[in-house]
Amino acid sequence: MLTAKISAKGQINLPKSVREALGLGAGDRVAFVVEGASATIIPMPSRTADDLCGSLAHLAADFDLEELRLRRAEDLSARLLGPDIRG
Repeated sequence: MLTAKISAKGQINLPKSVREALGLGAGDRVAFVVEGASATIIPMPSRTADDLCGSLAHLAADFDLEELRLRRAEDLSARLLGPDIRG
């Protein structure tokens, strides 16, 4: 079992072996899940959905939902019914 000491500011240093095992580096975030007298550390993705929100907005102008639906329906039909025999 590895241990860490809590500083006067309430901070801890994760041992290097724990950081490496969890793939954590400087600036990464972790979540704490407290259950009874125990806590579990869970690595958080470096980029969350909130971080990505709006990052693809520049593609929206070229996005045609109806065209996407049509292509999806055609693809599904081809897979279910086989190739189009109409030519």
